[in-house]
Amino acid sequence: MYYPKSQISTPLYTNGNEFLLNDRNYIGNYWTNSEGNSYTGKTPQDSPSNLLTPIFPSTIDDKTPSSYYEDNRIYYQSKNQTFKLSAPLPPTLSVTIPTKDDYQTGEFQRYFARKRNEFKYIEINKDTYQKYVNKDQGVQWQLYAPIQINWILTGKQEKVYNINKNIVLLYQQQNNIFGFFESFRGKFTKYWEGLEK
Repeated sequence: MYYPKSQISTPLYTNGNEFLLNDRNYIGNYWTNSEGNSYTGKTPQDSPSNLLTPIFPSTIDDKTPSSYYEDNRIYYQSKNQTFKLSAPLPPTLSVTIPTKDDYQTGEFQRYFARKRNEFKYIEINKDTYQKYVNKDQGVQWQLYAPIQINWILTGKQEKVYNINKNIVLLYQQQNNIFGFFESFRGKFTKYWEGLEK
């Protein structure tokens, strides 16, 4: 299969507990396309290029081959107690709506989480953003990077569009990430004060 270089991220490597291949933990090289799908191999030209299944917290159990979980399981078993794994949570969609004060100010902050090894972005709220900034153990801060951007709400529609577009584009360029700009799908006047709701 062929993808333009701008549409893929290569080569990537996983030490395990990220993907399954044939219902088994996958360790090795992989690459990701702009749709967020991951495949075995260093590039699309590596054969065979098998689709990998992401491991979500619900698929991790007390058999996870991690020394942290294994040590804890052994400890609980020695105390005749049941060890239950509580995996950190991935970010969930949580859109922040501007307040009246934000409209008076003319701008507000938007928050996102970027998956570090894929081109996936999800909008989150300020509390979740802060957990990722603080590397809270209850969230998957190792897998997701927090993003905070300023978002213009008031002014002429064309000007608001261009400013928000440039803010997103500049953030993408300064942080050398791919797909953040495209994830907005041209909706740079979202929450604009003149927009009909």
